[in-house]
Amino acid sequence: GKTSGLSGVAYDITDQKLSLTRTDALLREVSHRSKNLLALILAMARLTARDAVDVKSHLKDFTLRVAGLSASQDLIVASDWQCVDLATLASAEIGAVARTDADRVFVSGPRVSLTPEAAQSFGMVVTELALNAVEHGALSCAKGEVRLSWDFPDAETIQITWEETGGPQFLVDGPRGYGRSVVERFSTQGLKLKVQAVAGVDGLKWTLTGPLANIGTRGGGREAERSV
Repeated sequence: GKTSGLSGVAYDITDQKLSLTRTDALLREVSHRSKNLLALILAMARLTARDAVDVKSHLKDFTLRVAGLSASQDLIVASDWQCVDLATLASAEIGAVARTDADRVFVSGPRVSLTPEAAQSFGMVVTELALNAVEHGALSCAKGEVRLSWDFPDAETIQITWEETGGPQFLVDGPRGYGRSVVERFSTQGLKLKVQAVAGVDGLKWTLTGPLANIGTRGGGREAERSV
């Protein structure tokens, strides 16, 4: 009946603790991002209703804006919240909004990787530009086209250009609607880029210029011009 010794097994649970910590951090991040998205969608619904002429137009515009937001979120999540290719994002946004008219939109430029925050802001900008082109701009005309391009005037600066041709003349000094406000706000506050709109005889030209470091990094190679 005497105890001659004791034996036991020790388990190292360090990895389990680290895994639980990472999971907890991820859940908090998902919760934070979800709340931000819901707030953004509610704002979109409210402001879309403000400019709508009837229920049908409100539903149409709101649906397309949500489709654009969904397209950017899909790419951000697929990248594990790391970086999103600018050309891929632009094509996804334009395809979601312009739909059957997307083949009249051409994108080109050097490879650029956007941060998740910049990807969401740029997605909002492209969604509004595409929606305006479909309803009031070049894509509302049978022969209208749009070219979205970007380049580097110098090693530290990016310039993004959205240029419409073959459409109706646009009055830059006209009333400020929801779409234009979104383009200007997310360009200056979200992307930290200067934005300029110039009216042409057959379309509108938007130019966004500023430090590349504000939105992401330059990659290798160049995206040849192609339709969406």
